[in-house]
Amino acid sequence: MQESRQLRRAQLAEAIKRQRHLLHVMTLAKDKVPESLKDRHIGSIQEITKKLHEMEVEFHELNVQQIREELKGC
Repeated sequence: MQESRQLRRAQLAEAIKRQRHLLHVMTLAKDKVPESLKDRHIGSIQEITKKLHEMEVEFHELNVQQIREELKGC
């Protein structure tokens, strides 16, 4: 169980890093997007923001679980 949690934490950490970078790039490009694509671009930013938040919450919960297990072992 702990190994699968460690693997999931590592996967989430990498995915969060990629999503943050993507969000940063898309935010910088927001003003350079043609008007015809602006709504789609903003929608993509909102979708990435939501997904990033969900991943960060899951990552936090996995960290809390690990800390609780470590405290039980002491």
